[in-house]
Formats: sequence, C-alpha cells, structure tokens
Amino acid sequence: MKAFKESAKIFAKAVLTDEFTAELAEIGSSVLVEPINAVGAFPTRNAREGQFEDADKISGENMARIIKSRGGCIQRCPDTYGSC
Repeated sequence: MKAFKESAKIFAKAVLTDEFTAELAEIGSSVLVEPINAVGAFPTRNAREGQFEDADKISGENMARIIKSRGGCIQRCPDTYGSC
C-alpha cells in the first residue's frame, strides 16, 4: 500500500504540473479540439468525417482570445462565478 501511495503522489504531481493540464483548467475541454482534429478523430458531419477544416476557429484557444478581446463572454452574462 505504501508503494501505491508513493506512486499516486508522483503521478498526481506530474498531472498537476503538466502544461496541458493547466490549459484544461484554464480553457476547459475545448482545448482538445485541435489535437483531436489533428489525429483525425474529431467527429464532423454527423461523425462521417474525422477532421474539420475550420477547427482552429472553434478551438478553446481561439474562443479564449475572442472572449478576452470582447471583455467577457456576452453582454449581461449571468455567470455569477466571474469566469467570463
């Protein structure tokens, strides 16, 4: 059990300090759009295709840039948590 706990600590530290994990926390799962699209696994056109030619336009990174440039997600945003 001790070896398992030590391994779990090492794994948790690796996950928490990983650059990609930080993007997931900051942007959300939409950060996965471009990597999934790049490997041909992005369900497109009723899942008949695996790549979307405009994936960069709907990626989490691009949406974050748009939201930041607008000063928030939408006018009168009901987000009470302040994430917009």
